[in-house]
Amino acid sequence: STRRGRPRIEIMHVAMIINLDDGKLFGKVVYANGCKLKLDNF
Repeated sequence: STRRGRPRIEIMHVAMIINLDDGKLFGKVVYANGCKLKLDNF
């Protein structure tokens, strides 16, 4: 069976966001289906 409500997302590109102040990893941005999705910081 297929679940509804959540379309399949093809990840085209994953880019890291780096905080230049301290050089730490700030978060991750995923470019999928022509859209820019901001993931939670980790």
